Amino acid sequence: MLRRFADIEKLFPEFNE
Repeated sequence: MLRRFADIEKLFPEFNE
């Protein structure tokens, strides 16, 4: 699941917590 989160982090840099 963390792997997919990496892609989401690129699409949603706002979630970069």
